[in-house]
Amino acid sequence: MWFSRRKPVRFKLFASSEEACAQIALHRPAKVLAGQKEICLVRLSDGFYAVDNACPHQGAPLSEGKCLQDDRIECPFHRYTFDLRSGKDLKGMCNDLKAYPVELRPEGLFIDLNDQA
Repeated sequence: MWFSRRKPVRFKLFASSEEACAQIALHRPAKVLAGQKEICLVRLSDGFYAVDNACPHQGAPLSEGKCLQDDRIECPFHRYTFDLRSGKDLKGMCNDLKAYPVELRPEGLFIDLNDQA
């Protein structure tokens, strides 16, 4: 059998690490576009984290939610909470979020999205 391995789709979100830190406030969710996909990007004290912007419960924009202690994000509609590092639903009431790898380099902030097939 022949299997092809798909490479991650990588997007450059900001032109420099300084621009990324200036544009994304600490502990404040922000909506960014990676291609045509809406991503909720959060800067924590130890780096940047990215998850799907739509809550899996009813599609609320997580970028309008708030960051809580212990690196969690809360949905603005029904207060579902998710771990920003893994995307895991912390109350066990709905599906987990998709979390995406983020890499901060001097030449920019990059996010890797899996191919959507």
